[in-house]
Amino acid sequence: MTKILKYNLTVCSNPKLVWFRNAKVGTRSTFALLKDMGLEFEIEHDFNVEYNPRKYTNHLKFSMVRNPWDRLVSGWKNKIQNKDKSKIFSNTDQLHEFQSFDRFSRHICKQNLQTFNNHFRFQSQNIHESVDLIGRFENFSSDLCYILAQVGIDAQNKIPHKNKTANRDDYREYYSSETRDLVSVAFREDIQRYGYSFE
Repeated sequence: MTKILKYNLTVCSNPKLVWFRNAKVGTRSTFALLKDMGLEFEIEHDFNVEYNPRKYTNHLKFSMVRNPWDRLVSGWKNKIQNKDKSKIFSNTDQLHEFQSFDRFSRHICKQNLQTFNNHFRFQSQNIHESVDLIGRFENFSSDLCYILAQVGIDAQNKIPHKNKTANRDDYREYYSSETRDLVSVAFREDIQRYGYSFE
């Protein structure tokens, strides 16, 4: 019996696409592009969708991934500093404490990252094994253009930049040697699977 797993999905019927949305990896920009291009949606922007790969054998399935150290800084900026808490961190004392990235990153590294909030859990938990193509945030525009070209979509010079974090330093500036190493252990699954390093 096929195990039915749940993912945050966007599914297009014309052209046939399944996008496994991976939080903090250009999701708003990607979704805005698909909307602007006039694609026909079967599932527009749903969360915790039951996914049976046999239903989508004729669809191109894709996702995007991001350096885990960089993604963690982006999540902290968005959910803590910019106060888009989304009920992840509702305790006032905790929110005050987490204004320190050092404390925040230590807290995240103690969580069960297979089941924690999807903005911080393993990226591999957000992507089904049946995925055909995985692009990288570091090459966002070129990789997304390549992926969409496989189904006949010309996205050259059409990708919007949504939800860009303002006043942000290079992610490496936020880490001490200790928190860098904590992330390397806590997020080892993504680091090894997608071939990332701190540098």
